[in-house]
Amino acid sequence: MARPGNTFGAYGPVSIDPHWAVAVLIPVQIGLGWRMHEALPDHSPTQTQVESVHIALGLTFLLMILAWIAVRLTHRGPPSPPSMARWKQALARSPHMLFYL
Repeated sequence: MARPGNTFGAYGPVSIDPHWAVAVLIPVQIGLGWRMHEALPDHSPTQTQVESVHIALGLTFLLMILAWIAVRLTHRGPPSPPSMARWKQALARSPHMLFYL
């Protein structure tokens, strides 16, 4: 049976699932935002509906990210391979730190 948390050698579902949910939601939100402002006439009923979905998904996205940060702070990720150079380890961590900020 798979453990929900991270193990020494791999990330667990508690870390992986939110990662992929966010990866799917970002392009969806971008597409909805584009459709809402560029493809639909201003103040139309359809634009209002798309805006409502965009806001609801955005709030869901915000809650997911806050939960994801909480999980990341409480479940340390697996260490980098010992053979990996320190500069590569720092380079691999830097985008994540920027996202968290």
